[in-house]
Amino acid sequence: MTSMSWEKLLVADRFGETPPKPDADARSPFQRDFDRLVFCSAFRRLQDKTQVFPLADTDYVRTRLTHSLETSSVGRSLGTMVGEKVCARNSLQWRSGDFGVIVAAACLAHDICNPPFGHAGEDAIREYFAWPKVAKKIKSKLTPAQKADLDKFEGNAQGFRILTKLQYPENPGLQLTYTTLAAYSKYPVQSKKGSTGASPHMGVSDKKFGFFQSEKKFFAQIAGRLELLPRKRPYSWARHPLAFLVEAADDICYRVIDFEDG
Repeated sequence: MTSMSWEKLLVADRFGETPPKPDADARSPFQRDFDRLVFCSAFRRLQDKTQVFPLADTDYVRTRLTHSLETSSVGRSLGTMVGEKVCARNSLQWRSGDFGVIVAAACLAHDICNPPFGHAGEDAIREYFAWPKVAKKIKSKLTPAQKADLDKFEGNAQGFRILTKLQYPENPGLQLTYTTLAAYSKYPVQSKKGSTGASPHMGVSDKKFGFFQSEKKFFAQIAGRLELLPRKRPYSWARHPLAFLVEAADDICYRVIDFEDG
């Protein structure tokens, strides 16, 4: 396989829903993804996490929740514009608005993984597993790959775990569509021991990792269903094209709005 196909990349099937249930809802499957995210507890918790820490004279502080809503709005616009071009060139059952909703839903989830204090919180978790005796004892029982998950703890991987397992574990997770989960995943690779950043031949999608060892089979199932391009390294794939729009929407918002906050 040398290329991906939009016919395969956009599907209504839901991860964890076996067998698939008939869709009698007036909403599109991707609108249902959006609504499930809005009403889930993990999304609500973002209201208590700040985006930046401004020294403001008012009680207005932009939170991760606010940022996620703003990013989702930008993502919907980007997705709709790209969807219009894609639909004009391909015979698809989907409309340009569906592309917009997919990106908007993935943008809602893009920070659902963030620990308190954001990237500094990630650093604190990594630091913990590097030093205390309790953490070292825990790691002594793990495989090298599992140790790498903790040594390089990554919020994006925790987000994938939340979406596919921790939210309503009996489902499992939110049972989002394969497409929305793939669009959320900016780093469709497993962690690797000794990694110091992106591999030159794999680009930005290999800069971090997107799922823990405990969920790697979940992502393999998603990648297989959508026929994402596999990379040479085990459990590594090319991004879903709409993941680039999710990242673009996030970059636009934090580079413009966080500057305003700061």
